[in-house]
Amino acid sequence: MRLVDATNGPGGQIRAALGRLSWTAPLLFCIVAAVCATFLSGINFPEQNNRWQIPVVLDFAGSADGPHDTYTKSFANFISLFWIGVRSFTDERNIQTVFVAIQLAGNALLASAIFTFIRKAGQPVWPTAFVTGFLSFAYGLWGATALGYSEIFVTYATHTQYAIALSLFGLVRIMTGRPYLAGAMLGVAANINLFIAVWSACAAGLALIATQRRIATREQFGFSAAFLLIAAPVTVWGLAAGKDSGAIPVSFFHEFLAGHIYALDYPQALVQCFALLLSAALAIRSAVPGDPGQRLAVVMLACTAVLGVAATMPYIVEIPLLLLLHPLRFTSVPILLAAVGAGVLFIAAGTDRVEDDARSGLALFAAALALAGFVLKMPVVSVFGFALAVPTRHRRTRGVALSLSVACTLAVLLPAPPMEMTAKAALAFFLMCAILAAVALLRPKGAPFHLRLVAAALGLVAIAPLSSWVGVTGVCAVAAGALLLFFQPRWHAVGSIVAAAGAILALWTIRHDVVGVALIMSGSAIVLLVPAMRAISFARPLARAGLIALVPLMSAAGFANGVRHDFAPNPTEQQRDFREAQDWARVHTAIDAQFLPIGVEDGFSLFSRRTVWWEESQGAAVLWRPSFLPIWSSRKAALQAASTPEEIVALARREGVSFLIVPSTEVTKFESATPSYSNAHFAIIGLKSRP
Repeated sequence: MRLVDATNGPGGQIRAALGRLSWTAPLLFCIVAAVCATFLSGINFPEQNNRWQIPVVLDFAGSADGPHDTYTKSFANFISLFWIGVRSFTDERNIQTVFVAIQLAGNALLASAIFTFIRKAGQPVWPTAFVTGFLSFAYGLWGATALGYSEIFVTYATHTQYAIALSLFGLVRIMTGRPYLAGAMLGVAANINLFIAVWSACAAGLALIATQRRIATREQFGFSAAFLLIAAPVTVWGLAAGKDSGAIPVSFFHEFLAGHIYALDYPQALVQCFALLLSAALAIRSAVPGDPGQRLAVVMLACTAVLGVAATMPYIVEIPLLLLLHPLRFTSVPILLAAVGAGVLFIAAGTDRVEDDARSGLALFAAALALAGFVLKMPVVSVFGFALAVPTRHRRTRGVALSLSVACTLAVLLPAPPMEMTAKAALAFFLMCAILAAVALLRPKGAPFHLRLVAAALGLVAIAPLSSWVGVTGVCAVAAGALLLFFQPRWHAVGSIVAAAGAILALWTIRHDVVGVALIMSGSAIVLLVPAMRAISFARPLARAGLIALVPLMSAAGFANGVRHDFAPNPTEQQRDFREAQDWARVHTAIDAQFLPIGVEDGFSLFSRRTVWWEESQGAAVLWRPSFLPIWSSRKAALQAASTPEEIVALARREGVSFLIVPSTEVTKFESATPSYSNAHFAIIGLKSRP
């Protein structure tokens, strides 16, 4: 039934208005879910990148309170009109409220972008809202990406998230054939975060060319003109600020920004990320019929191709100005598109609008695997689901997707930052299993026992640290078991047995984590045993009701957590003590006093408003003022050379440092100095000048 009457007259106008209103409630549902998910995850201030944003917003260098050192003055070149705009209505009295509001609004905007993308891919409005709400709570989409350390849903205020959301809106407009508006949105994104917008604009341009199958069309010129015109102010500013970027040695990028630039330093994340992106695009292209689905696949492939160029560029050319574009920070955009693809697959399969051949409803369970897999930090389950979603008649595509799934699983064995088993990860595994069990109850023929067993085994591989030989053997066994499911049915039982053996080995490696093992065993039991209850009359209605109630229940839990913490940051005792130490320094020390943190976190100047002689995070100033590099590097070398407390004190006195900030447990090591202030976690040691 058409929502909008194409005829003229009052009736047609009313129907048009109702058609527009039909978006309002579902979109509001998504926004509420994203905000409640933020409360559930937690609000933090100040956190991480806020170290570089607060000095801009409060204009430290231009204020009477300072600090006024070289590092603080470098923020005149910090390129983001976003924070300059925030400065116009922010002061020290309301800065926490403003930053919390920015965090909440950013997550809500990102959820709105996901909702719009899935909706424009041809999916019904309310199912789109529920899937978007679920993705807002997906643990795997919270925090930094494993490749590129880029933001998705965030636990602190950041302008980058707004640029990512606007980039998604721009890519939606490319998909729906409105390139001029896409260029304008990406131009606005550039004024918020230039490097996210540049890579997104490249992806949008490539998608536009692929869609039109021509080069140098009027639409392409219009898109480019709109983007360049709106992005011109921040681009000119960036080029002026980076005119000395050639003075930055490549070694600095390796030392300070490797996570944002050099993909080969993170082989596990590199393989798993591209396996996820490619398998998602292949599944959408082969399984979702209709023009909207095919356009979505084109946009996904364009973003993947641009990310591939971004990942290889630093190894081909070593031009500092290009490295300053943080190529891997773009990773969050294609990963979000993969999540969008999983949502599209799930909705389309649930409404029987995917190619499913004669596989008795496997499409829905495969899509559920792809979607539910995003609750885990590793995309092992999602890639397996995308591979299963490729129809059997697409033999080559299915073979490629299968290879990607195996590679993604085995990539668990590649070098990566240390991972520990956490209760949150185990809880995410339990949630995934509960969702898969509900879907299996709805369409039991598409979710046979051997498939559910392998899915649970893959989920375990994704959350358990498996560095020992037992864990390695378990990973290989699970990968082999998953592989056998793509062969003839006679191999399915063998595959499930092999995967079960691998899962037992993986479980053995975390046997000392009682809570984690209990959650994993409970989740596995649910997904393996609950579908056997399908003969009970109320089982399927209960499963359907559970899936529908999932997002409202999690939203209620998030809201309750927000109430519990007064919808405000809930700092740890250590964070409170750190803030108290800063407040003491601001009241009791001279405005020109210098501090040197030893063995404590960065960010002491944020509320003390006092100069910090050296912190690791100050190296970021080199990106917007390259002339700061000699100061930062020489001070770092001097501090590294001071290996004893006596040498540190001597260095501090020589450089005119007034106070040291050290952990309270380390005070006794500085026998020649006098503590001026201390609390349970930190001490401030006053340094007397040499006689």
